[in-house]
Amino acid sequence: MNRFLDSCLTTILGCLAALLIGLALSLVFAWPVQFLWNWLLPKLFNLPEITFLQAWGLEILCGMLLGGRISYNHKH
Repeated sequence: MNRFLDSCLTTILGCLAALLIGLALSLVFAWPVQFLWNWLLPKLFNLPEITFLQAWGLEILCGMLLGGRISYNHKH
């Protein structure tokens, strides 16, 4: 029984660590989204500047819509 609990705890901690790392990476990648949006789009298309949280939401939305995957495996 003790081995089972250790296995469950290890799995839960691993999942929690992966979730926290994914959250941290998404927050880090939100900054370039905000920077590029605020640098280009207000000047090119007269759009408003966005906040960090809006950039984070935009990044998450694009990840969901585009599947979050980029494939570089081109078979010719």
